[in-house]
Amino acid sequence: MVEVAVKEEGKKGRRGKEEEEEKEEERVKKNYTKYEKARIIGARALQIAAGAPVLIKTEKMDSIEIAVEEFEKDAIPITVKRRDSR
Repeated sequence: MVEVAVKEEGKKGRRGKEEEEEKEEERVKKNYTKYEKARIIGARALQIAAGAPVLIKTEKMDSIEIAVEEFEKDAIPITVKRRDSR
């Protein structure tokens, strides 16, 4: 019985860690620096200009305008990895 309780705690620990990571990811999504935002939009605009499929329905034709709209709708599948500032 003790082993079962320990295993359940281990599962909770993993879930807690996953939830914590998801919360951190959500927090980071909303707090991009202007440089990160420019890099994300620029990279996505380049992809669209090279023929990548557009991820939203839009009437716009300019790749940068489409990328900005995708960014605002949180549809761009690009993440930012940050280093610790220590």
